[in-house]
Amino acid sequence: MAAFFNLQNRKEKPDYILLRPEQISTALKISVTDKYAWLFKFGCICLVNFEAAETYSFLKFLEGSYGKIDFDLFSTYNETHKLDRSTLDSKIDLLKAIESYAIILAKSTELKSLEAAVTAKLDQSEQFVNDLHHGLPNPSSKLLIDTTLSIIRFKLNVIYTLKILDRPTEYNAKLKLRQFYDHLAEYYELDKRFDRIFKKIADLNEITTDYLKIGHNRKEQRLLILEVFLLTLFPLSQLFDHLLPTILTFLKHL
Repeated sequence: MAAFFNLQNRKEKPDYILLRPEQISTALKISVTDKYAWLFKFGCICLVNFEAAETYSFLKFLEGSYGKIDFDLFSTYNETHKLDRSTLDSKIDLLKAIESYAIILAKSTELKSLEAAVTAKLDQSEQFVNDLHHGLPNPSSKLLIDTTLSIIRFKLNVIYTLKILDRPTEYNAKLKLRQFYDHLAEYYELDKRFDRIFKKIADLNEITTDYLKIGHNRKEQRLLILEVFLLTLFPLSQLFDHLLPTILTFLKHL
């Protein structure tokens, strides 16, 4: 995207890119002066001063240029905010203030999506409890493997992709901007929602760990029983070889 719009002086692997009015004009094919878009690498988009029709046109532009967009996902997980400029500190650059909202709203939206996904997996894990209740744990089941991979993916998304607890490094240079960002993060309760998601991930991880442990124990027990059975067959075969001539002799004299 940065290369397409010839955006310079960007980090090699940016967490997000900003499209200014000149780039938005290219996308919408109309001249605009007050519209901005932040595109985040974890999939969220923040649009500023867009009407509904313009939002749809911009998304279709992205879809036509860079891949399919899930419009159902877009309509389900979203945040909106109406910014009152009079409430902003005059010492904070307006565009930087808007960017702070964009970052926080994007993280908030992604948290909402992640929490829904974790909750769905937690509900699905009820199948593990049912298996244990019926004594049928299967440590190699497809559901268990899928759930374990999901746990890893959730952790990676929350910690390394979203960086919920990390403030953008460029915000550390100015006290007012840092305080403003921290205020927004607290207002949208990013820390509390982060902790809530990780609590659910921990619960899910505990369920799968116990299930896996019991499943392996059951498997080991079955293998042990099979081993004992096979070992028992060896002396029985020896005993049978010893008794067979005696039995045949007895039957012969009947």
